[in-house]
Amino acid sequence: MATITMSLEEHQELQAKITAANNEAEKWRLKATDLRVEALQQVGATDVDRLTQLVKAALTITTFAAGNLPPEVTKNWPVEALETVANNLDALPTFDINDMSLRVELLKLAQEARDHNIARAKRDAAKTEIAPEA
Repeated sequence: MATITMSLEEHQELQAKITAANNEAEKWRLKATDLRVEALQQVGATDVDRLTQLVKAALTITTFAAGNLPPEVTKNWPVEALETVANNLDALPTFDINDMSLRVELLKLAQEARDHNIARAKRDAAKTEIAPEA
């Protein structure tokens, strides 16, 4: 291990420089935090608007699928995802009474799809394979 020899004055000078550097670094860390908060506040509304547009577009696709892919003829409806959509509609900033009726319809569709998925699984389990005769 190396040994350094210095006077008390030099040591105190180095300590003062370290303290000053730490204080300067803390000042810049606080400034960076303030800038991040300011930036988030500026883009926050835009992000919410974009997310709302995205969810509304996804709901359009969901309602189209619900109207055109009946569970009695469509295998493996994503029931849990449909329930998640329905149960979280109220998180939309634009949630209104129409979304409440959409929630009811999507939950009804999810239950129908679940029932059909269960019936299909039971039917498929009951199928018996017949071995070809030799």
